[in-house]
Amino acid sequence: MPGEPSSSCSGGAGLDEGPTPSRLVGIARDVTSRYARLLSVKQKQLVIHDGYGNYQLQPWIDHVDYFIANVILREARQRGFDTRTVERGTPLWSSMIRTLLATLQAQEQATEVLPSATPTSSRASITRSCAATCCRRTGGGSTRRR
Repeated sequence: MPGEPSSSCSGGAGLDEGPTPSRLVGIARDVTSRYARLLSVKQKQLVIHDGYGNYQLQPWIDHVDYFIANVILREARQRGFDTRTVERGTPLWSSMIRTLLATLQAQEQATEVLPSATPTSSRASITRSCAATCCRRTGGGSTRRR
């Protein structure tokens, strides 16, 4: 069946050798849809407007990484995928980030999950900024300044 792990994987461990990007992106979309309400609340809590016109996105970016590593990839493993090669800073990780953010934005537009003090145009701008920042990462490093 399309989107399901193959039953003829080598190694005998019952895991797909390499998750295809489209399969993992599909899982990311499914899992994000399931947790959309909670993720929207988290985004509103973690994106900080500092009063000088700047948005502090790092707490939200960190949460997006946490969600991918601990929720989406856990689901992929439960579906039989070997996720050991999926790492931060890779094009596949960036695809999952973009999928997560696009799914949240689409669900929020389709059904206003919670009223927000942040105007829709600002939220869209924050989402684009977050996607650009998250997807700029390379080599698995953090964007935190030390």
